[in-house]
Amino acid sequence: MRKFRFLIGIVLSLIGVLALVYVAMSHLNSPDFVDIAKVEPNYRLEAKTIIDLGKNQDSNYLRTENVVEIRGVVKEINDLNDRITILLGTNKNELSCIICDMQSNQKEKITKLKPNDTIKIKGVFKGFLQDAIFLNCVISE
Repeated sequence: MRKFRFLIGIVLSLIGVLALVYVAMSHLNSPDFVDIAKVEPNYRLEAKTIIDLGKNQDSNYLRTENVVEIRGVVKEINDLNDRITILLGTNKNELSCIICDMQSNQKEKITKLKPNDTIKIKGVFKGFLQDAIFLNCVISE
């Protein structure tokens, strides 16, 4: 009886360790832990296309966690609370924009930017509110 309990304890411990390894590996492979600069994007889109998708509430095209490369015009650059955010849009005065929360290692590249520059940014799509939200963004070369 004692050997049986010992064997069940080992099996349960092994199952627990395997579950922890599975959770850790799936978490490390999520887009937030992957080097976005090296990832091939799921889509390459113009800012206008993404803004139009948000206006039309067409959430079937873009899925959350997709890596997307966006080409657009810099509307504004914010540096609040040690978070750098670039707002992308088109040359028009649209109300909606694309919010790109940048990785901290992009500061040097961002200092060279100014409003109305056309750039490409790659990031992880998180969804639409009034604007499209992208996290973990890098400037594409």
